Amino acid sequence: MGINMGICEKHKKTKCPMPCPICLIEERDQLRAETKPLKEFARKMIEDVCWDLLEPDGGDMQEVAEKLGLIKSTKATEEDIDEESDFEVGDTIYKFTDILKDTE
Repeated sequence: MGINMGICEKHKKTKCPMPCPICLIEERDQLRAETKPLKEFARKMIEDVCWDLLEPDGGDMQEVAEKLGLIKSTKATEEDIDEESDFEVGDTIYKFTDILKDTE
């Protein structure tokens, strides 16, 4: 069983082992960067709620999530409003950043 050699379209390398090791390293680094704030958030929630026995507070959780770049504040638009919304156009709302956006 030999190494499958090919051309990496992204890096335009010929005779590059496939899958491309450069692409694999870049993907690994991206996953590490995306995972870091998720780990920090999980650790903070476990420390506060489980170990320090603090009552979970949505505002505090939201503040930590925003600080870690998991959510971002924005102004609500018409597109954000539906029958279940408890906010109006122009109100500050929070949305997931790319790290937490639905992949479907």
